[in-house]
Amino acid sequence: MVQMRKLGFIVLLSFVLIGCFEDEPKIPVYYSDQYIDVAVDSVICFSGYEDFEYFVLFSSQAYDSLQWFNLSGVTPLQLPTSDSLSVSAIQLNSYYYRCLGFLGSDTSEYELELTYCGRNIYIPRAFTPVGHDGLNDTWYPSVYTTGYANTYSIYWEIRTLDGIKIYESADVNTFSHGWDGLFNGYLMSRGSYLFYIELTFQGEDPVEYTGWLELLG
Repeated sequence: MVQMRKLGFIVLLSFVLIGCFEDEPKIPVYYSDQYIDVAVDSVICFSGYEDFEYFVLFSSQAYDSLQWFNLSGVTPLQLPTSDSLSVSAIQLNSYYYRCLGFLGSDTSEYELELTYCGRNIYIPRAFTPVGHDGLNDTWYPSVYTTGYANTYSIYWEIRTLDGIKIYESADVNTFSHGWDGLFNGYLMSRGSYLFYIELTFQGEDPVEYTGWLELLG
């Protein structure tokens, strides 16, 4: 009976841990799939914070062979014929690629632009408001919008683990209105807290981020 209880506790604990790890804050990827279909996409947004080192370009259309060209240089560089092409992400700024698909005597042409969009969001894991030493004294999501200034809105809130809301803000200048760890004038205790963020770029649907953060003493 004791062994069964231990087994049940371990199974329950594993589900709790899995849930926690699933909700860990992550830097979002605006184009998360590293395999890009040139027959479908025309422009790919590269934020600079993707968690992979290269893109793989391919065509979902069936051809006898594919021929790739890099159109970013002064002189077009013909690349080896293959079903796919790997492109290093660290080289990307605004690059153009052409894919020629050969099927008998017919040829299809696709052009793809890989563009650095200059927008992303960073969600810190922890902060240290105790003592206010000028280092990590407040917690806030950092939105970077190179070329996208004043084109987004943001709302975010902090709650305790039992769901009590202790902070909220809708100011786009998040760094100047971060949470200092206080609630009703008192410093909250060290531990985990929940966050909810809703980020909306002009003309796009809202994107939501949820997870937990640590207040360290």
